[in-house]
Amino acid sequence: MTPDIARAIVQADQLWRGGRLAEAEQTLRRLLAAYPDTAPALHLLAHLLQLKDEPTEATRLAQRAAALSPHDAAIANTLGNLLYAGGDVAAAQAAYAKAAAAQPGYAEAHHNHGLMLRELGCASDALAAQQRAAALRPYPEALAQIGHLLAAQGRHGEALPRLDEALRLRPNYFDALYYKGVSLTALQRHEDAQ
Repeated sequence: MTPDIARAIVQADQLWRGGRLAEAEQTLRRLLAAYPDTAPALHLLAHLLQLKDEPTEATRLAQRAAALSPHDAAIANTLGNLLYAGGDVAAAQAAYAKAAAAQPGYAEAHHNHGLMLRELGCASDALAAQQRAAALRPYPEALAQIGHLLAAQGRHGEALPRLDEALRLRPNYFDALYYKGVSLTALQRHEDAQ
């Protein structure tokens, strides 16, 4: 990547973070008109278009970015998010798996992969993915999913510590509170479930 391209991407990112989305989009579109195969610019523009609720073009751009940069975990994760939002769970699962494989330390990719595996009915694989995410860093979403998956297997006693850990990290986290209530009720600890 040339310094000019890198500078334009940084400028667009700063505009975006400053809430100047239209200017960020214009900067990226000008850059892509001159350099159409710039994966980071395609990726950032896909994010912007997702925010503008333009999922078709956002997905197309993320797919191009992923084809140009097949080992970029962030691009694969973004593509997974867009595919999932578009209702293609199987393709989203494949994108998340690719993201997790490309960057094994990327907790969010493991978490997202686990969500898709759960939707596809692969509960044990989903649990393993969420456990990898939680092992990488304290991740309340992954911990709540671990609790949910354990509770769904009837392992309520094992679910509670993970749910409590999620709540220590994010007090009043609805998912963790809900699944904790389910497990406490199943264990007939009704007074604790209130």
